[in-house]
Amino acid sequence: MNKNEIRFEIIQKRDAIDPAEAERYSQIIAERIMSLPEYESAGDVFLYASFRSEVATRELFLQTVEKKGHVYLPKVMSRTRMIFVRVTSVDEVKKGFRGIFEPVGTEDTDVVPSVIVVPMVAFDKKGTRLGYGGGFYDRTLPLYKGKSFLCGAAFSCQYQADIPCDETDIRMDAVITEKETMRIS
Repeated sequence: MNKNEIRFEIIQKRDAIDPAEAERYSQIIAERIMSLPEYESAGDVFLYASFRSEVATRELFLQTVEKKGHVYLPKVMSRTRMIFVRVTSVDEVKKGFRGIFEPVGTEDTDVVPSVIVVPMVAFDKKGTRLGYGGGFYDRTLPLYKGKSFLCGAAFSCQYQADIPCDETDIRMDAVITEKETMRIS
């Protein structure tokens, strides 16, 4: 299957998860992320604001703000540019690009975070991440690869045996699902 076929199939699977189950799974995933040694020792953390049927990140955001105080969310500035902006409360976000919650501020950061929690449409055992196809994370993550711990968050049904990988695709250091913490070596 090509990337678009995989996206279509996996999003259908993800959308089919019962909302109560998705909420429970998201909480398990958040707890797994917060128990990672990389997260526990982290200073700055980049998160994402969940969209549609993605792994919900609201509780992870609230707990990270409370424990760390250094949380950054992505903001789309143009068709080719995404930045991360520091956010200290849910009052500092509003609907932005494609209806996704984004920071209201526009101050770009030069912070290199300890951990980046990355959304994904699909993943494989090699840590290959498939996103929505806009390339925002593919353009942004190379700035942090090898400096930050890249942690994909997904439901186990988003697993795909083999995802086509281009040279611009950045592999995750770990993928966290409700069933496992998969570290990529």
